[in-house]
Amino acid sequence: MNRIVYLHIGYPKAGSTTLQRHYFSKLKDIRYLGRKNGLRGESNLGPLNRFIATISFGSEEYCSKNYQIFNDFLNDEETRQFGNIDTSYPLFISHETITRLLFDPFYYLSYGYYTADANRTFKRLAEFASLYGYHFKIILIKRDPKTFLHSLYAQLFNYYKNKPKINTLNKYLEQILRFGELDQFNTTLLFNNKLQNIIASYFPEEDINVSDFEMLFSNDKSFNEFFEPIFNQRLSTFTVNITENQRTLDPKSKYAHPKPWWEDKKSFFQALKLACQAFRYHFFSSERQKIIVKRDEESEKLLQQIEDYFGS
Repeated sequence: MNRIVYLHIGYPKAGSTTLQRHYFSKLKDIRYLGRKNGLRGESNLGPLNRFIATISFGSEEYCSKNYQIFNDFLNDEETRQFGNIDTSYPLFISHETITRLLFDPFYYLSYGYYTADANRTFKRLAEFASLYGYHFKIILIKRDPKTFLHSLYAQLFNYYKNKPKINTLNKYLEQILRFGELDQFNTTLLFNNKLQNIIASYFPEEDINVSDFEMLFSNDKSFNEFFEPIFNQRLSTFTVNITENQRTLDPKSKYAHPKPWWEDKKSFFQALKLACQAFRYHFFSSERQKIIVKRDEESEKLLQQIEDYFGS
């Protein structure tokens, strides 16, 4: 009998941080190995990050070699966290980067890649499961497409602002429309259940659990009605009111994420200065610089054109 692995794949900007910190990692009789903080810097998850990058962009040869490395990581990480390997317990992995790479053109603009190919990603996930005797149960939390595109752009604004073609929200939306026929931003996947249809090509429909962020986090009843049948338990300490990363000023405004200071090459003194600024940012809220990414009238027109084009 194949070992059950719950696999939460996002979307990004759909409650992942809250779920990882306050729900997934607290479930009983399930061995959670995914992100616990919803933050960067979890060094023990390096092999997981490399596995996701490999199934998204790697060659066939490199991908097949990485399967064994990732399986070894799962065994080592389970032993490190729980003291042994016990296949009677399901494993649980949560990492929204699996779907982020489907929609994030940053990788194209920086490294010559386009967004990841969904068929290739989920085909390789199914291959890995078959090779090593895992039974994946997929959890996908979707979000309203217009809000998702706005939120994703705000999250990545501090990367995009240095790229002339997409350094404003409206330019970003114009690029999506410009590449409409080729759909290099995979926007088609956001509409008409196209992503879950692709997933269903590689995994049984009964193993694909899909909910909408807006419905899931509307109240505790909706939340429990979705998750209880999956895990056969209710976490009494969890309430949707603890949702984190609420950056919305109004429905049409989002706060941009700060770009991690360590991701740019700096001199020692520049790095030291930025490290001090980062410390102040994280520990003294009055020091925080909040950049607002707002949807204006032109943004609304472009988003409607995107919905009309890709949702038809």
